[in-house]
Amino acid sequence: AVLVFGLLPAWSGVQTVRAEIKKLIRLNDELQEVARIRDELTVQYNAIPQGDLNKLSTMLPSGFGSAQFLRDMEALATKHGMFLKNIEFVTKEKTQTTQIQFPAQRLVASIDVSFNARGSYESFRSYLKDLEKMVRIIDISDLSFSGVQLAEQKGPVLLEYSMKGVTYYLR
Repeated sequence: AVLVFGLLPAWSGVQTVRAEIKKLIRLNDELQEVARIRDELTVQYNAIPQGDLNKLSTMLPSGFGSAQFLRDMEALATKHGMFLKNIEFVTKEKTQTTQIQFPAQRLVASIDVSFNARGSYESFRSYLKDLEKMVRIIDISDLSFSGVQLAEQKGPVLLEYSMKGVTYYLR
């Protein structure tokens, strides 16, 4: 009776503790593997030159940084003798439907941008070439233009350009 009522419950408790110990050992092994991978990634990250890290942070900034974006776009327009009329930022409405998001989608967000500029065709072509080479990622999706003749201007016709696109940033 002592064996059945005394040792059997103790033996059952020992088995439970052994199972918990095995789980903890597996968890410890997984944590050590994660720490090893973290250390490898840290070494790889530290091997990236600082100039490249600066380019990456310019290409995909933390937060939208609308002021810096406006300065960059204005400087680019001024460089090519164009007049930047306006820039609008349109945030995308969150839909009510549930969608599966992968980790990369949670890290990167986008914002729609539309802007109007005025200038000659040649200045616009050079503007677009520099816009393509700009470090910050901008996907232009729509482009339209029309001729504008100012009343006080007797020279060549200026064109007004309307562009819509998307730019990205880290959340």
